[in-house]
Amino acid sequence: MTIFNIIAIILIFSGIVMTFPFVKRDKIRAIGWGLDSLGWLIMLVISFINGNILFAVFDFILLIGGLYFLITTFKEMRK
Repeated sequence: MTIFNIIAIILIFSGIVMTFPFVKRDKIRAIGWGLDSLGWLIMLVISFINGNILFAVFDFILLIGGLYFLITTFKEMRK
């Protein structure tokens, strides 16, 4: 496990914690989804470099999901 894996895991879990329902501010939730997406992007790159295509596809799906929720949160903030 490299330092990049550890950084990605920390970003993913801290982003998920920032999106829990007890967080009332949408800006904090948006930052959480952004951190989560950044963590999955790092994991995607690491998976491609290591040659784990199946993990890369899984990471890509979770990256797209995080970006979707990030965009949805920004749309809620504009209302």
